[in-house]
Amino acid sequence: MISDHSLVVVATYNERENIEALVTQIPDNAGGCRVLVIDDSSPDGTGECAHRMASQDKRIELLERPAKLGPRSAYLAGFRHALAHDFDRVITMDADFSHHPRHLPAILACPGEPGVDMVIGCRYIKDGGVSAGRSGAGSSASAPTPLPVRC
Repeated sequence: MISDHSLVVVATYNERENIEALVTQIPDNAGGCRVLVIDDSSPDGTGECAHRMASQDKRIELLERPAKLGPRSAYLAGFRHALAHDFDRVITMDADFSHHPRHLPAILACPGEPGVDMVIGCRYIKDGGVSAGRSGAGSSASAPTPLPVRC
């Protein structure tokens, strides 16, 4: 079941060409999800495009940052936003379609399985990748932690 308390965080910098296509596909593929676009003052107008989308769709929010601070701090800001607004789940996605919204239903279904607390879509695990039709999304994996790995 897709929760309306799920947040997809998209960090952007100079993604004007991709942002509208990506963000509009997120609700199409995971209807109950909200989207938080975090833009680092992109000089190409990404922030303005995201602002326009947010003003037209209540499921989309924009956090504009004053300078290029990088994706790591953007995702941390997204996690803080999710905690402050009581979201149940947080999904992070790149704005360049290296994470495709069509994989969101599989990703959102995994935490409902017994023993699954984290889902990582990764090109570096068995059957992972970024080639057409295959992204590895929905696989559970871990870095060097004692978490079980399921591919």
